[in-house]
Amino acid sequence: MVPLPHRRNLLTVCLAAVLSTVLAGALVAGTPAGAQTTPAGCAGDVVTATINSPSLPGGGWSVTDACVDARDFFTARYQDQVPFAIGISTVTYDDGHLGRLALLSIQLTADHSVTVIGMEDPATATLRFAGSVEPASVSSAGAVVAGQGISFPPFEIATLRLDLRDVDAPWPDWASTTTTSVPGATTSLPALPGVSTPVLPADTATTVPVPTVPTPTVPAPTVAPVPTTTPAGP
Repeated sequence: MVPLPHRRNLLTVCLAAVLSTVLAGALVAGTPAGAQTTPAGCAGDVVTATINSPSLPGGGWSVTDACVDARDFFTARYQDQVPFAIGISTVTYDDGHLGRLALLSIQLTADHSVTVIGMEDPATATLRFAGSVEPASVSSAGAVVAGQGISFPPFEIATLRLDLRDVDAPWPDWASTTTTSVPGATTSLPALPGVSTPVLPADTATTVPVPTVPTPTVPAPTVAPVPTTTPAGP
């Protein structure tokens, strides 16, 4: 495989290991800014994804050639050895509903990969993930994988497909306020609007009066002199 360039390859393996949980939290917590236009005029990433499982409306959800901001999805390589693709953005699904699409694909070896796709429909409060260990092709140009896996919730057999065409871009918005030691990232939490930091008053020295205890005067006892007795003569 042609080595990936050193493009945003500063994430740690911990990020990749827990991304299934992070993707769930990201879909629940916030909405990144993803723009969608026609692929012909797309200046960002183009993504196609599908999850088919029995409990999804119509048997599955799909997104075809969605154009998103290039900062929402990106590819990188961990320690110049393990390529991965990761991201989250808002897209229009093929059935017309608007929702977020999250993905993570890690190519551990040529024959061993892990891929997780997350899809949602906020209007029906439906959230679905699908994971697969089918072989994936991940490079600086994007990620491609298709095959059988498991979707949740609920747990059931599913098929998934991912085709991401990646365009080089700076760090995404949703990764720019992390507290990890990523160069260029913000290392402190932003100030909350309308909340001021209270100023504590300076300490004031307090003098505690010490009570004066009088010393009792004990009079000395008066001792009478012992009389002198002169013995009588013979």
